[in-house]
Amino acid sequence: MKFTELKYTVSFNTPAFLGNAEQQAQWRTPPFKALLRQWWRVVKGPQLKRPYNVDDLRDAEKMLFGAAGEEGKDWGRSKVRLRLDRWAPGTLSSVPRGEPLTHPNVENPVGANLYLGYGPIGGAVPRSAIDVLEAKAEETACFRIRCPHDHARDISKAMQLAAWFGTLGSRSRNGWGALRIDGENEGLSIKGFADLNLDFVHSMIPSRALDACLSLDWPHAIGADKHGIPLIWRLLKVRTNPEGKNELVSFDSWQEVMRELARIKIAFRTSDYFKFIGGGREGHATPQSRHILAYPAGTRHTVRVRGWEQDGRLANQIYFKVHRRAGSGVKGVLRRAAEELALEGSETGWTWLDVWWLFGFEGAAGALWKADTELGGAFVHDLPKLAARDDLLNFIRIAVTDKKELARFLDSKEDRRGTFLYRLLRDDSFRQSIHTRGALDFWDVFPSPSGNKLAVEIMTPHHTGYLQKGGTPHDAEPPVPVSFLAVPAKSAFDFHVVCHETRLPAHLRESWRQKLDKAFIHAFEWLGFGAKTSVGYGAMGPQAVTPQRPAHPNAGRYAPNAGATETVWDKAQIKFNARNGTLTAVGPNNAQANAIAPQGAELLARLPAAIQQKVKKGAFVRVTATVRGSDLIGVVEPA
Repeated sequence: MKFTELKYTVSFNTPAFLGNAEQQAQWRTPPFKALLRQWWRVVKGPQLKRPYNVDDLRDAEKMLFGAAGEEGKDWGRSKVRLRLDRWAPGTLSSVPRGEPLTHPNVENPVGANLYLGYGPIGGAVPRSAIDVLEAKAEETACFRIRCPHDHARDISKAMQLAAWFGTLGSRSRNGWGALRIDGENEGLSIKGFADLNLDFVHSMIPSRALDACLSLDWPHAIGADKHGIPLIWRLLKVRTNPEGKNELVSFDSWQEVMRELARIKIAFRTSDYFKFIGGGREGHATPQSRHILAYPAGTRHTVRVRGWEQDGRLANQIYFKVHRRAGSGVKGVLRRAAEELALEGSETGWTWLDVWWLFGFEGAAGALWKADTELGGAFVHDLPKLAARDDLLNFIRIAVTDKKELARFLDSKEDRRGTFLYRLLRDDSFRQSIHTRGALDFWDVFPSPSGNKLAVEIMTPHHTGYLQKGGTPHDAEPPVPVSFLAVPAKSAFDFHVVCHETRLPAHLRESWRQKLDKAFIHAFEWLGFGAKTSVGYGAMGPQAVTPQRPAHPNAGRYAPNAGATETVWDKAQIKFNARNGTLTAVGPNNAQANAIAPQGAELLARLPAAIQQKVKKGAFVRVTATVRGSDLIGVVEPA
């Protein structure tokens, strides 16, 4: 039997209560094994001969993960081996109760952390926790899995689902122990928050109608609404930008996220729909809507039905998972630098379309979309040049999701690239419906402070009465010194950027490094990082502008699967998604490889016209496919 080793780096986005025998936090493999098996069941369920049949699932699980002997069956030991490189104790002695929140059914305010983590938080004996990576850089571990090669693909998918939705430890369904997983195995690189979209979720597992999900009593699928949309919600913070418009941004800390999650949970648990009717010492004759969220629900709301009563239990049916939007602050500064360079014209090497390809398209309101502003005027000035770009058509294929709109813009009888750009400028609702992911991933940047300590800075606001209270700028107003912490001068920062080159048109695959160099230099000199940059704080000087291959095992890939071995799949099936321009090949053991736009359309165009027509009509067609990891790099008509 051939075995494969999968390797991941794991850490936490929120404190994790992974209890050992003393109920104190410790890195341990058993919780990881339970999490892996939970999400493996979700992957395996729809693959069974009788989909979601629990008897078939149990046999498959025992065959892979082992079980004690049964009459007539010898399952043997587990074929899956797990290793953590450290079993160290958690470094966080306790988690505070959090900011007080008002609860309509409770007389006194309750701490946000306490509400979501009652037991590990607020108990008689303080519970320690594994701290988040940002607070303690050593709170990370290498997690290795050795498994049969034929099962490696399914286990890799299970780890991807765990990266998106997985949490570990006590009160983990309330967001504690939000796991972060990084790594690439079997051609599947772990995707983060930014890649959590419908197409990629469906490439992992099929979603299932909520009514069908509720017919089974074990977690087996991602629920979907009546339109087939997975029941996954994202939570971001609304902030007013300098133009006075609202925009969605990341929360500043895990504490802020948990406070908002506690507020939301209080709101929906006490809403009219989930409000209890009756109750008391006698409880309820039948389950109510509120009982579906979790059970037991307090001594006054016991259900007098067999299976419920005193011993019944239903775990929380709504999962909270906290993600870190890696490098979002860095990406914002670099995007702004690229936009400013695009404003300056062709001599900088940047154009607006380059910005969209590399950083993604964000259609929120702003100065760019107002023709009477300097930014908007520059965009209007550049519009004729952008409309002549060949790669604009490929961008339209990715950006426009409405089939009728897409067909209109891609009309072969008339060039409507300019029409698309003017539509972006003039139609707010159309523009705001477009969101594309750029080819660049920005890692979080952890400073190495000079002298291994922070510095104290001071600012002295003058004329508070004049600027904020309608007074005059007279000289007699006393200044008010304000002290704050800062990263001292001569500190070191390492910036890591990963480029998924297969998402780029050919000319940008050759030039993105040079463009990014210019953006970094402009950001270092004129934009800065952090607060108070307009007066000179956060300015940097590059020690080396040429991209270096970082030492981190998961870094240095400027294209996904760059070092993976090329494989030929005979009799592979292909399908084409006209909405986003992705060509997908399905090979042995249902392995998949993708060529996203513009490469998807380019590869399809190399096939005979008759095959192209079948593929475009939704038919599965067999071809010979060449893949590298999870990338589809070639297709030819079978011999």
